[in-house]
Amino acid sequence: MKIKDTRDRVHRDSKGNIISNSEEGGDLLDFNHNGDWKELYELFQKQFPTSLIFDIDQWMSSDLKYGDEDFGGTDIQHFYAMENSPNNFSIQWEKRWTLIKSHIDKFDDSFVIILFPGEAFLSNSGREGTWYDSLYLLHIHADKYRVPLDRIIYFNLDNRIEENYKKWRDYEIEHPYMKGFESLGIYKNPLDGLGNINVIGGDFETYYILSPFKKRRNVKRTGLDNIPTNLSDKIKSNYYCDNKPSKIFLSLNNKGIDIRRHLVDEWKKRDIYESAYISEGWNKIYLDTKKDRTDLSGRITSDQVEKMFPFYKDSYFSVIVEASALCPSKNHQTGKFDVHVNNWNPLFITEKTWKAILNCHPFMIIGNHGILNHLKKLGYETFEDIFDESYDEQLDNVCDWTNKVDIVVNETERICKLKPNVRHDLFTKVRDKVMHNKEWFFKNDVSTKIMIEKFNKIKKEVLND
Repeated sequence: MKIKDTRDRVHRDSKGNIISNSEEGGDLLDFNHNGDWKELYELFQKQFPTSLIFDIDQWMSSDLKYGDEDFGGTDIQHFYAMENSPNNFSIQWEKRWTLIKSHIDKFDDSFVIILFPGEAFLSNSGREGTWYDSLYLLHIHADKYRVPLDRIIYFNLDNRIEENYKKWRDYEIEHPYMKGFESLGIYKNPLDGLGNINVIGGDFETYYILSPFKKRRNVKRTGLDNIPTNLSDKIKSNYYCDNKPSKIFLSLNNKGIDIRRHLVDEWKKRDIYESAYISEGWNKIYLDTKKDRTDLSGRITSDQVEKMFPFYKDSYFSVIVEASALCPSKNHQTGKFDVHVNNWNPLFITEKTWKAILNCHPFMIIGNHGILNHLKKLGYETFEDIFDESYDEQLDNVCDWTNKVDIVVNETERICKLKPNVRHDLFTKVRDKVMHNKEWFFKNDVSTKIMIEKFNKIKKEVLND
């Protein structure tokens, strides 16, 4: 049996024998993972070499081949756009799961892995008011086609995914698609009586950022010594507080969600707005006006570092609104928060925070509670000697973020009103912390180690390794 993917990796069967990647005799598997999540795919592939690995978009599309066969496209979006019939929709699902069942039976160490790597949403709930939910269908179809649920792994960026998955299974998190089932005469939770899948959450952003550097390393050299030349001067620089910055803080904001709007409005009311570099994507206010879109958000590249560096260097600290604070969002037509995230409290860190760390900035982070404590567990320093960090334990109710924002606003106002020399001395004292964070990021890939520990735990429990 032969497996081929577009990058010609070595595959092994359950006994460790190499499965040929040559094109002789046809292909068993042909997936193309050369996009944003290539590194994550490779990480999972290394740990689970015979497994079927999909990202969430692939899972919802028909762009896959199993040998010479179409893998069975789900065409979810087309289905809801009435471009696909319910009957064809069902046929496609049956085809896909029949092939999955066949593969699992052939490889006794194989898993079905669904990657939702760009977000920490527990599931992709489709359109509001529909019954469709990708996580729900994963359970139902696996059971229907006799694929053991413990052979399924669902990955996203939520470090609390185990806790949130249990809430979802126990129906503590609302299932909006149930309204659709009720219209079909189904009133009982269809998940009742089914087993559990495996879920993994992790800080993949660090793996993503570090991947280009890892490929340049050899076994004897690690960390800062192996940063590519075009980044070395920027990232390795000990510039922090060498000179007095012209601005006090930096806040990068693209999407105009309620928290960000409130935050910026408060800074304007308190007359400290001009003390900072602040981007407002909703008002088309960016820090670099030479580009059509550059609030300096998005994934970290060498070009990003070049653009970001001057703004970090010319300010003392960052105020970050993390992605976990973006949910829930308010429906401005109804005035209510999205119900499908009720009692849902993800914990994840994106490039928004890592940029501050890589650019030697102290920070305050508006996200779901416990984000600072999570960073500490990973080995990073936070800045309780500068800021009141009690805000990190606020927001137990995900629909009530005002207390957290108010603490952060009060702290920025307090620091802005300090005498310049006092403020400069205050931030100079944390130089060792910001340098530690930057160097720790490159020298200690803790997040990846934690993910691999979770991989090994699953293999041990499911495969009795």
